[in-house]
Amino acid sequence: MVRGDFEKSWHARYENWASKYKDDHLIAGWSAEGLSRRLALVLSLIKDLSLKPGSLVLDLGAGAGTYTRAISNIGHTCLGLDYSKRVIEAAKEKGKGEHYIQGEAYNLPFRANVFDAVVCIGVLQSLKDPEYALGEMQRVLMPGGHLFLDGLSRIFWLHRFRSWKEALNGENARMNYVNPYRLRRGAESMGFSDGKLYWLGVTKLSPEWIVDSKGFVPFLFAHLAGHAFLLYERKSSLEELPA
Repeated sequence: MVRGDFEKSWHARYENWASKYKDDHLIAGWSAEGLSRRLALVLSLIKDLSLKPGSLVLDLGAGAGTYTRAISNIGHTCLGLDYSKRVIEAAKEKGKGEHYIQGEAYNLPFRANVFDAVVCIGVLQSLKDPEYALGEMQRVLMPGGHLFLDGLSRIFWLHRFRSWKEALNGENARMNYVNPYRLRRGAESMGFSDGKLYWLGVTKLSPEWIVDSKGFVPFLFAHLAGHAFLLYERKSSLEELPA
């Protein structure tokens, strides 16, 4: 799949951040708190898995290498992939010999069934077709492999308002907001299972994360405060696939 105008505008913005900033969260376009909260959740979930030491993990959209370094530090072999050579150079400067490769989410440069886990944080908002990229993640994951995928929720009222305002003014969209339930259904149609949503509250007054294991959260929270989510999925093992 070829990158379109939406992805190209994001790439240009991203390259500018890499030239302008040194801090990981600014290069990634997050607040320091937003990056910290996401990282803490992902690491806690990875630690709860039955991954063997040295398991191969893909950090898809590695940015300045925050997750690549952190996952490597807890005993796994983490490969960082990013589409920006400039950002990869910044990640290498911050690291301790972690490995990085340049590549696109739509065309991952790996054979099928390679990785024990894929972590993809801060990428979906820059893609016009997240489900196509999801198919690539499914392809490179080993049967039984784990996926951690975050996005900005289309259900959240402010994101809906911003999308409506951009359309009304004839402006190009700056972000792609994702319906997490649609994304989970898409994942299940590709052979994922055990889906679980974690909702990130928009203010410090809300819980750090709300676990949505049964496919539903309180209506008011999802629409008024749930601005971002993390989706966990497990690729079905060979034994679980239909004969």
